[in-house]
Amino acid sequence: MLRTTDALRATIEGNPLLTFGLTHRLFNLTRLSKYLQPLLTVRTKKDVSESAIAMALSRLQGQGITHRDRAEYFLKTIALSTGWQTFTYGVSREVRRALAKLHLMLLAQKANFTVTQGPGQITLFVEGEHAELVERAIPCATLYRHRDLAAIAISFAERYITVPGLLALILEQVALQNVNVIEITSTFTEFTIFVAQEDAKLAFETLTTLLPR
Repeated sequence: MLRTTDALRATIEGNPLLTFGLTHRLFNLTRLSKYLQPLLTVRTKKDVSESAIAMALSRLQGQGITHRDRAEYFLKTIALSTGWQTFTYGVSREVRRALAKLHLMLLAQKANFTVTQGPGQITLFVEGEHAELVERAIPCATLYRHRDLAAIAISFAERYITVPGLLALILEQVALQNVNVIEITSTFTEFTIFVAQEDAKLAFETLTTLLPR
Protein backbone atom coordinates (compact mmCIF):
# COMPACT_ATOMS: atom_id res chain seq x y z
CA MET A 1 0.00 0.00 0.00
CA LEU A 2 1.40 3.41 -0.99
CA ARG A 3 2.24 5.77 1.86
CA THR A 4 0.35 9.07 1.98
CA THR A 5 3.56 11.12 1.78
CA ASP A 6 4.82 9.19 -1.26
CA ALA A 7 1.45 9.45 -2.99
CA LEU A 8 1.30 13.17 -2.28
CA ARG A 9 4.79 13.80 -3.64
CA ALA A 10 4.01 11.81 -6.80
CA THR A 11 0.78 13.74 -7.30
CA ILE A 12 2.41 17.13 -6.76
CA GLU A 13 5.52 16.50 -8.85
CA GLY A 14 3.41 15.16 -11.73
CA ASN A 15 1.53 18.46 -12.03
CA PRO A 16 3.41 21.60 -13.17
CA LEU A 17 0.78 23.95 -11.75
CA LEU A 18 0.92 22.34 -8.28
CA THR A 19 4.72 22.24 -8.19
CA PHE A 20 4.92 25.88 -9.26
CA GLY A 21 2.34 26.95 -6.66
CA LEU A 22 4.03 25.11 -3.80
CA THR A 23 7.51 26.23 -4.81
CA HIS A 24 6.39 29.86 -4.71
CA ARG A 25 4.07 29.37 -1.69
CA LEU A 26 0.96 30.50 -3.59
CA PHE A 27 -1.51 28.01 -2.08
CA ASN A 28 -3.74 27.95 0.97
CA LEU A 29 -2.67 24.49 2.16
CA THR A 30 -5.98 23.76 3.89
CA ARG A 31 -7.94 24.41 0.69
CA LEU A 32 -5.39 22.49 -1.38
CA SER A 33 -5.68 19.51 1.00
CA LYS A 34 -9.43 19.39 0.44
CA TYR A 35 -8.86 19.42 -3.32
CA LEU A 36 -6.24 16.65 -3.20
CA GLN A 37 -8.03 14.36 -0.72
CA PRO A 38 -10.05 12.34 -3.29
CA LEU A 39 -7.00 11.94 -5.55
CA LEU A 40 -4.88 10.60 -2.72
CA THR A 41 -7.64 8.25 -1.58
CA VAL A 42 -7.54 6.66 -5.03
CA ARG A 43 -3.73 6.42 -5.06
CA THR A 44 -3.35 5.01 -1.54
CA LYS A 45 -6.57 2.94 -1.54
CA LYS A 46 -7.39 4.19 1.96
CA ASP A 47 -9.13 7.15 3.54
CA VAL A 48 -6.71 10.02 4.04
CA SER A 49 -7.74 12.93 6.26
CA GLU A 50 -7.45 16.49 5.03
CA SER A 51 -5.48 17.42 8.17
CA ALA A 52 -2.89 14.70 7.43
CA ILE A 53 -2.57 15.98 3.88
CA ALA A 54 -2.15 19.57 5.07
CA MET A 55 0.65 18.54 7.43
CA ALA A 56 2.38 16.56 4.66
CA LEU A 57 2.04 19.51 2.28
CA SER A 58 3.62 21.80 4.85
CA ARG A 59 6.58 19.44 5.23
CA LEU A 60 7.00 19.10 1.46
CA GLN A 61 6.85 22.84 0.99
CA GLY A 62 9.50 23.31 3.66
CA GLN A 63 11.77 20.59 2.28
CA GLY A 64 11.38 21.69 -1.32
CA ILE A 65 9.97 19.62 -4.16
CA THR A 66 11.12 18.82 -7.66
CA HIS A 67 9.74 21.65 -9.74
CA ARG A 68 9.59 20.93 -13.46
CA ASP A 69 10.20 24.31 -14.99
CA ARG A 70 8.15 25.34 -18.00
CA ALA A 71 11.38 25.52 -20.01
CA GLU A 72 11.55 21.71 -19.85
CA TYR A 73 8.36 21.61 -21.91
CA PHE A 74 9.46 23.73 -24.84
CA LEU A 75 7.20 23.22 -27.84
CA LYS A 76 8.43 22.95 -31.43
CA THR A 77 5.81 24.99 -33.28
CA ILE A 78 2.53 26.80 -32.69
CA ALA A 79 0.30 27.85 -35.58
CA LEU A 80 -2.95 29.82 -35.48
CA SER A 81 -5.68 29.58 -38.11
CA THR A 82 -9.12 31.19 -37.97
CA GLY A 83 -12.46 30.67 -39.66
CA TRP A 84 -13.10 27.08 -38.54
CA GLN A 85 -16.47 25.45 -37.95
CA THR A 86 -17.53 22.22 -36.23
CA PHE A 87 -20.42 19.89 -36.94
CA THR A 88 -21.36 17.20 -34.41
CA TYR A 89 -23.73 14.36 -35.35
CA GLY A 90 -25.07 11.30 -33.62
CA VAL A 91 -23.41 8.09 -34.82
CA SER A 92 -25.52 6.37 -37.48
CA ARG A 93 -25.06 4.46 -40.74
CA GLU A 94 -26.48 7.42 -42.65
CA VAL A 95 -23.97 9.85 -41.17
CA ARG A 96 -21.06 7.46 -41.71
CA ARG A 97 -21.96 6.87 -45.36
CA ALA A 98 -22.35 10.59 -46.00
CA LEU A 99 -19.12 11.36 -44.18
CA ALA A 100 -17.19 8.82 -46.27
CA LYS A 101 -18.31 10.58 -49.47
CA LEU A 102 -17.62 14.00 -47.98
CA HIS A 103 -14.11 12.89 -47.04
CA LEU A 104 -13.26 12.31 -50.70
CA MET A 105 -14.77 15.65 -51.75
CA LEU A 106 -12.79 17.56 -49.13
CA LEU A 107 -9.59 15.81 -50.18
CA ALA A 108 -10.27 16.79 -53.79
CA GLN A 109 -10.55 20.42 -52.70
CA LYS A 110 -7.36 20.14 -50.59
CA ALA A 111 -9.33 21.27 -47.56
CA ASN A 112 -8.03 21.18 -44.02
CA PHE A 113 -10.35 19.11 -41.87
CA THR A 114 -10.37 16.68 -38.96
CA VAL A 115 -12.86 14.01 -37.90
CA THR A 116 -13.15 12.54 -34.40
CA GLN A 117 -15.55 9.81 -33.31
CA GLY A 118 -16.71 8.72 -29.88
CA PRO A 119 -19.12 5.94 -28.94
CA GLY A 120 -22.17 8.02 -29.76
CA GLN A 121 -21.01 11.13 -31.60
CA ILE A 122 -18.97 12.19 -34.62
CA THR A 123 -17.47 15.67 -34.88
CA LEU A 124 -16.15 17.19 -38.08
CA PHE A 125 -13.80 20.19 -37.92
CA VAL A 126 -13.56 22.07 -41.20
CA GLU A 127 -12.51 25.44 -42.57
CA GLY A 128 -15.50 27.74 -42.89
CA GLU A 129 -15.22 28.06 -46.67
CA HIS A 130 -16.23 24.39 -46.94
CA ALA A 131 -19.21 24.60 -44.56
CA GLU A 132 -21.80 24.67 -47.35
CA LEU A 133 -20.31 21.51 -48.84
CA VAL A 134 -20.70 19.79 -45.48
CA GLU A 135 -24.33 20.90 -45.19
CA ARG A 136 -25.12 19.49 -48.64
CA ALA A 137 -23.21 16.25 -48.15
CA ILE A 138 -24.60 15.46 -44.67
CA PRO A 139 -28.27 16.49 -44.53
CA CYS A 140 -28.70 14.98 -41.04
CA ALA A 141 -29.53 17.19 -38.07
CA THR A 142 -26.52 18.30 -36.01
CA LEU A 143 -26.33 17.78 -32.27
CA TYR A 144 -24.08 20.84 -32.03
CA ARG A 145 -22.52 23.33 -34.37
CA HIS A 146 -20.06 26.16 -33.83
CA ARG A 147 -19.52 28.64 -36.66
CA ASP A 148 -16.79 30.89 -35.29
CA LEU A 149 -13.72 28.95 -34.16
CA ALA A 150 -9.97 29.38 -34.29
CA ALA A 151 -7.53 26.45 -34.25
CA ILE A 152 -4.20 26.57 -32.42
CA ALA A 153 -2.06 23.69 -33.67
CA ILE A 154 0.89 22.72 -31.45
CA SER A 155 3.69 20.26 -32.20
CA PHE A 156 6.20 18.86 -29.73
CA ALA A 157 9.16 16.47 -29.65
CA GLU A 158 8.61 12.71 -29.45
CA ARG A 159 10.37 12.52 -26.08
CA TYR A 160 7.39 14.20 -24.42
CA ILE A 161 5.11 11.26 -25.19
CA THR A 162 6.32 9.52 -22.02
CA VAL A 163 6.68 12.68 -19.90
CA PRO A 164 3.62 13.51 -17.77
CA GLY A 165 2.30 17.05 -17.73
CA LEU A 166 2.79 18.61 -21.16
CA LEU A 167 -0.83 18.60 -22.31
CA ALA A 168 -1.94 19.62 -18.82
CA LEU A 169 0.46 22.57 -18.94
CA ILE A 170 -0.92 23.70 -22.31
CA LEU A 171 -4.51 23.62 -21.10
CA GLU A 172 -3.60 25.22 -17.76
CA GLN A 173 -1.94 28.19 -19.49
CA VAL A 174 -5.08 28.81 -21.53
CA ALA A 175 -7.39 28.29 -18.55
CA LEU A 176 -5.40 30.79 -16.46
CA GLN A 177 -6.32 33.42 -19.08
CA ASN A 178 -10.01 32.49 -18.63
CA VAL A 179 -10.20 31.21 -22.21
CA ASN A 180 -12.69 28.42 -22.83
CA VAL A 181 -11.38 25.46 -24.84
CA ILE A 182 -14.33 24.37 -26.98
CA GLU A 183 -12.81 21.31 -28.67
CA ILE A 184 -9.49 19.46 -28.79
CA THR A 185 -7.92 16.97 -31.19
CA SER A 186 -4.55 15.22 -31.12
CA THR A 187 -2.21 12.92 -33.02
CA PHE A 188 1.17 11.41 -32.10
CA THR A 189 3.13 14.64 -31.51
CA GLU A 190 0.50 17.24 -32.40
CA PHE A 191 -2.22 18.77 -30.27
CA THR A 192 -4.86 21.21 -31.51
CA ILE A 193 -7.15 23.29 -29.36
CA PHE A 194 -10.21 25.09 -30.74
CA VAL A 195 -11.33 28.29 -29.07
CA ALA A 196 -13.81 31.02 -29.93
CA GLN A 197 -12.34 33.34 -32.52
CA GLU A 198 -12.55 36.30 -30.14
CA ASP A 199 -10.22 34.44 -27.71
CA ALA A 200 -7.73 33.30 -30.36
CA LYS A 201 -5.18 36.12 -30.06
CA LEU A 202 -4.94 35.89 -26.26
CA ALA A 203 -4.67 32.08 -26.26
CA PHE A 204 -2.08 32.07 -29.05
CA GLU A 205 0.12 34.75 -27.47
CA THR A 206 -0.06 32.95 -24.12
CA LEU A 207 1.08 29.64 -25.61
CA THR A 208 3.94 31.22 -27.56
CA THR A 209 5.67 31.74 -24.19
CA LEU A 210 6.33 27.98 -24.27
CA LEU A 211 8.36 28.24 -27.48
CA PRO A 212 12.20 28.18 -27.35
CA ARG A 213 13.73 31.64 -27.05
